[in-house]
Amino acid sequence: LFPSTTLFRSVVRGFWAPVIRSSTGTLSVLEAAKKDAGGSDVSFFGVACRAMPGDAGGAAAKTAFADAKATYPLLLEGDAAAADYKVRGFPSVAVIGPDGKVAAFFESTPTADALKAAIAAAKGK
Repeated sequence: LFPSTTLFRSVVRGFWAPVIRSSTGTLSVLEAAKKDAGGSDVSFFGVACRAMPGDAGGAAAKTAFADAKATYPLLLEGDAAAADYKVRGFPSVAVIGPDGKVAAFFESTPTADALKAAIAAAKGK
């Protein structure tokens, strides 16, 4: 589901839904955190869930992603991944440590400081 390049890295997964316009703000928060991490040992992924009716190709998600100027990978049709992480609402953000365990889970868009602290904690710093 996610590339093997995440092995032994911390991972941040932002779950959002194009049908819930307010959830797209998470994309910018993750992009800022990615830039702050500066190419370090943290991988970021956008996970689009709950596709808009009639949007099988994910055009709405791709447009929102482009509008947010997000440079990390986007997983379309991420409902199965959201179920695996027991996501109950959108947006949600999971921070996974290098050991593969969820180190922090936000059931809304985290502040930049909260996300930075969660990433540092997941990395053991």
